[in-house]
Amino acid sequence: LTDLHSLGIDPVLVNKWSSITKQIKSKGVMKPLSSTIFPYIAAGSDLLLTDSNFENQAELIKLLAFHCVNHTLKTRKTVLKNNSKISGAVDTDGISDDLRDQGFTRPKVLVLFPFRNVAHKFIHQVLKIALTGSKKQV
Repeated sequence: LTDLHSLGIDPVLVNKWSSITKQIKSKGVMKPLSSTIFPYIAAGSDLLLTDSNFENQAELIKLLAFHCVNHTLKTRKTVLKNNSKISGAVDTDGISDDLRDQGFTRPKVLVLFPFRNVAHKFIHQVLKIALTGSKKQV
């Protein structure tokens, strides 16, 4: 896997992935395990990974967090694009319900972990990816 852009990854995230992970040999290249399973995850396929162990746990958590942040950014861009279409429309009666419907809370990602410590590591990784280069604090 040499090109994250071809998998529909947000360009901002590609740069963040390169700066966050220490596993990059050149820009956009992942470790073998990540590069093997990420195309399936990005395509939305079901995945049963039986080779998960303590040694590759950190890599898998980074990969899953990266995928979740990518989903969230895509949803945010869609909502902002739809809002701009609605605000620019002269006739608001002709606007499709798909453009107006943003859901009640806009949930996008649900991740379940078997233990609290794994969930804690995941949340810290999501924040690290999402807030890299930002002056915001959580």
